Amino acid sequence: MKSQKLNFNTKHVKYGGYSIAITTLLIAIIIISNLFIGKLDLKFDLTKSDFYSLSDKTNNIITGISNKVNIYVLEETGKENIMFKEILEKYDTGSDNVSVTYKDPVLYPMFAEKYKKKDETINMGSIIIECEGKFKVIDVYELYNVTYDNSRQPVIQSYDIEEKVTNGIVYVTSEVEPVVCVVNGHDEMKIPQVLKERLVKENYQVKDISILESNLNPDTDILLFMSPQFDMIEDEVKRLKEYFGKGGKAVFMLNFSIPELPNFEKILARYGIEVQKGVAFEGDQSMIYPGHPNFLMPYVAKHDITNSLIDDKIPVLFPLSMSFKESEFKSKDTQVTPLFVTSDKGYLKTNLDAKTYEKESVDIAGPLNLAMSSYEVYYEGLKAVETKLLVIGSSFILEPNMVPLNSLGNIDFVMNTFSWMSGKGDITYIRPKAVDSYKILLSGRQVVILGTIFVVILPLLIIGFGTIVWLRRRHL
Repeated sequence: MKSQKLNFNTKHVKYGGYSIAITTLLIAIIIISNLFIGKLDLKFDLTKSDFYSLSDKTNNIITGISNKVNIYVLEETGKENIMFKEILEKYDTGSDNVSVTYKDPVLYPMFAEKYKKKDETINMGSIIIECEGKFKVIDVYELYNVTYDNSRQPVIQSYDIEEKVTNGIVYVTSEVEPVVCVVNGHDEMKIPQVLKERLVKENYQVKDISILESNLNPDTDILLFMSPQFDMIEDEVKRLKEYFGKGGKAVFMLNFSIPELPNFEKILARYGIEVQKGVAFEGDQSMIYPGHPNFLMPYVAKHDITNSLIDDKIPVLFPLSMSFKESEFKSKDTQVTPLFVTSDKGYLKTNLDAKTYEKESVDIAGPLNLAMSSYEVYYEGLKAVETKLLVIGSSFILEPNMVPLNSLGNIDFVMNTFSWMSGKGDITYIRPKAVDSYKILLSGRQVVILGTIFVVILPLLIIGFGTIVWLRRRHL
């Protein structure tokens, strides 16, 4: 009986050898690639709101820190919030001067005691930010924005962790704490609640003042005039001129219906801004809130205040706004910049008793400036003394009954204004990160069609393709 010898030149052996070699090579490539990629620790944020990424504003802040900042997270070991942990890691890796440390209140029950105020409780999940003895405690419940559904059940709408942590870092590293002084005594409107809350959250002190009864500090104080209805007296004008002459700052949110205020208007004219009374309208339908020609969404001009709005393409709505123009009485050292401007089709109705919205011969033709900034600087030795004013033509831009604040940049604009006033540079309002939520609604017919495709047709196609390949290989 002849012994049979293996023939390695047959089609079956060659085909099988090639298959084994290719399979082995692919497996080796996959293993090596996984080991290499695993060491790189690559992560990509694919969420719509960039939830796991820090904004450019935050990155600019943490890379510019010169003092050591410690971020302590009070969470039980093994029960950390994974989402927040991913975000906080970005702070830790983004700057050599920022470190994140988790402190388990069970293992370190006395750690948070030194950060407590009297009769205060620091909850599990809270964050403590500390720099050279100055600290800020962020309660865990401040990291969420919660709404309620129809059954009154809480629903997380957005997360504020980046906003709160970044503002906490700014607070503990700042040498000067800015104060927003809400001026009273001229029948002013109250400060909008949304603005007051936002200012407090971003580490501004907010207090009511009288011009004559307060010692104004140009280094820290920012005056806020909310649509005064009565004019200043001469003693107030004198105090205000002294304050601005030393580098004072002020925001004027005015109302189209204000009466003649010659002393206020002289102060504004001195710094390059002339008031134009009336109500602004826009003839370009693409630049108004639908159906409201006097609710304007104007062009945004480049400025430190507005750059983030331009980059993020966020519109700002001006309801019932007056307008301004550059004054001929400004000094040669004063720089005036229009921030929000209507189109050429815009016009200012000066007759508030007019019976028509259409442009009339007495109306002022556009383009109109709905907000303007004024900047003046001189030097005392090497120190720059900067005077900054900003006028806004509508006192309603933060009125939630008139403006959908969640979808527009009105609060961003005003908060950016105070950042510019206080000299925080690129520190601008950081928007909360919305929860990515997507729902697909299918009809009964669509459910049947998709079910048939994925449960019946696709499996049959895969089986059929596999059968064809098997039959072809069987006859090799």
